[in-house]
Amino acid sequence: ANAVNTVDDVESYFVWIPRYAYRIIYYADEECTKVSGYCDGDGIREVNGNIHNNEDLTEKEGIETVEYNGFKYIVHPAFEEEVENGGWGSDLQGIWVAKYEMSAEDSSGGNIKTSSSSIGNVDITKENHSGSIARMVSKPGVTSWRNITIGNIYTNAMAYDRDKESHLMKNSEWGAVAYLTHSQYGRNGHEITINSDSSYYTGGGQNEAYKTNTDQSSTGNIYGVYDLSGGAYEYVAAFNVIDPNSYGTKYGSSFAGTDKASSKYATKYSSDSSIPSYDQYIPGDATYEVYIEKTPRGWFDDYVSFVDSNSPFFVRGGGNNNAGVFSTQNYYGDGDGYYYVCSFRVVLAVT
Repeated sequence: ANAVNTVDDVESYFVWIPRYAYRIIYYADEECTKVSGYCDGDGIREVNGNIHNNEDLTEKEGIETVEYNGFKYIVHPAFEEEVENGGWGSDLQGIWVAKYEMSAEDSSGGNIKTSSSSIGNVDITKENHSGSIARMVSKPGVTSWRNITIGNIYTNAMAYDRDKESHLMKNSEWGAVAYLTHSQYGRNGHEITINSDSSYYTGGGQNEAYKTNTDQSSTGNIYGVYDLSGGAYEYVAAFNVIDPNSYGTKYGSSFAGTDKASSKYATKYSSDSSIPSYDQYIPGDATYEVYIEKTPRGWFDDYVSFVDSNSPFFVRGGGNNNAGVFSTQNYYGDGDGYYYVCSFRVVLAVT
């Protein structure tokens, strides 16, 4: 389902992601004829039944499962209670995800091209700020909001619509969208086409380009989520507590730091390696579960890098020339775009 959310008489577009349970089948060949293993309520295991790393997934605290047709599915943690797993503190029937990467507007509704940190790095909840940005929106055919620190992103996203529990998309919620996209209810195993627009226009181009760029949508039609692959990299509300350089407090003090805990708005990780590991990932976040260790890459050859002691924040989706819905990279949290040009999207959790 699609919906229009109106704040201060300004419309933004959102897509409904329903609560679901999942089970992953791994294949040893590109034609998907040779099953090599599974990831479900019985753990990550080889086709012969051997549990991966000799650990059962069900040993991870707070993981809920449901049986269907003889198989044990994982209820996606983004819709569950356990905040340590990216949950909400209570059960959710679904979430509303911004249809496009967020954009910045002035008070008259004009799109602001945040091409540098001096323009984009603004906390719009403060009465007096140096920028001219009045609000954020989710719209097609406009440049996404970039060059902003993750801390200001988090603050602005929280303030977008408090009545609907607006917040910066979490890593678990990105995973929920990614898995649904890959399923028969989305692209049915087909890869999303990259939004390669070098000017960072949402939906792949100016005006109504999204109407013809449906191969960039999570559903393959105009009703899906756009900019999941390409456009700008996207910060998500997750942080690493192993942070000797204090990038968490420098760029994300609104929610991150070595002394911070998981909440329903942001998820704590504890990792000292950029290589995804069984011990550190969270089920459903589309990191270790889609990691191809021999490469090392993710599904569709997407680049994979986990948060570590040098880069405490996740960026998802990749940029406009190196992208994929299963792409996972790490970053400092700054907004200068020196290595990665980063944007974001808002999620509404209407309980």
